[in-house]
Amino acid sequence: MKKNFLILICIAIISFGFIYSTQATPILTISDGTEFLTITDNDGFLDESDISGVVEYSGSVGIFVLNIITGTTHPIMGSLSVPQMYLESVNVSSLSDEETGTLTISFYEDGFGTPDTVLTGFQTDITHGLTQGTVSFSTYLNSTVISSFLGSGGLFNDSTTYLGSPDNTFSLTAYATITHGSGMNTSSFDMHISSIADVGGTSGVLPVPEPSTLFLLGSGLVGIGFYSSRKK
Repeated sequence: MKKNFLILICIAIISFGFIYSTQATPILTISDGTEFLTITDNDGFLDESDISGVVEYSGSVGIFVLNIITGTTHPIMGSLSVPQMYLESVNVSSLSDEETGTLTISFYEDGFGTPDTVLTGFQTDITHGLTQGTVSFSTYLNSTVISSFLGSGGLFNDSTTYLGSPDNTFSLTAYATITHGSGMNTSSFDMHISSIADVGGTSGVLPVPEPSTLFLLGSGLVGIGFYSSRKK
């Protein structure tokens, strides 16, 4: 798994052109070991979302059929100083009479830093997990594994906390390996990486707005803009 992770990260770095930026671009990579897909935020090609901070893909890779896989980060969730990364709506199926297969999915971003907030760690939550095979999960802080979990044979959920301050600049990767046997198999899950920060002398996991909250916030901003234009 470590080898596959390094291969996918190298592909992500090459696709990014070796250019470091404080406004780093989130990258979703998918591979069955033979076919490699690299989906960059707003790439105008494979990314099915036109929203900055949201990377979406649906299609097939080898024997695997991917419904909609979505990677979400800032500016939709979190920020460069307080990262939040969400690999969600992962729904993968496969149908094969003879073959077994392995699919790796990673959601990666670098350029994170802590100018405003003292980060004390990260929490990884695996929710809505279901598989007819196995799904292994890892969270990487740079190239170091800070959480891992294996789900198999049915329903699963997990929550893992890592305590430790990151470097001044760092990367985060949500990494999942799905293994299916012959026949028809399905795996689905959400994977969420949250920041733990020291705010006012109290350390805790920083909350992420629910989709409904984000919708109401956006609606409010639109309403304010409309009202302001009417006053003019």
